[in-house]
Amino acid sequence: MNKTLTTKITNKNGKRLGFMVASKNQNNEVLLGFSLCCKKDKFNYDRGLHIATKRADKGVTEFPHSLKSKIENFHNRCTKYFKDASVPSMEMFTFVNTKKEEEKQPE
Repeated sequence: MNKTLTTKITNKNGKRLGFMVASKNQNNEVLLGFSLCCKKDKFNYDRGLHIATKRADKGVTEFPHSLKSKIENFHNRCTKYFKDASVPSMEMFTFVNTKKEEEKQPE
C-alpha cells in the first residue's frame, strides 16, 4: 500500500482552487503532483484530486510559479511525513510562469 499526503490549494479568501498530492511509490521515492483551477473553472473535489494524483504518479517536476511558496511548505511537510523515503530536493523542481503571469510582466 502506498502512503499518500494531500493538501488543498486555496486562495487568500479560502476559496478552494486545487490540490497538492505526494505519494510514495514501490521504489521508496516520493513523487509530487498538483491540480489547479483556472478562473473560469468551478472547483470539483473528485476531479481535482484525480488530476493531482495522476500527476503525482508521473512525478511532475514543473509547477506554476504562483504555487512556489505553497510547494515549498508542502515539501517541508513531505520531508517530515515520509521520513523513511527518498523525497526529492527543491532543486529538482522548476517553477514556470503561466500565461496569466507572463501577461503581467513588462517587456
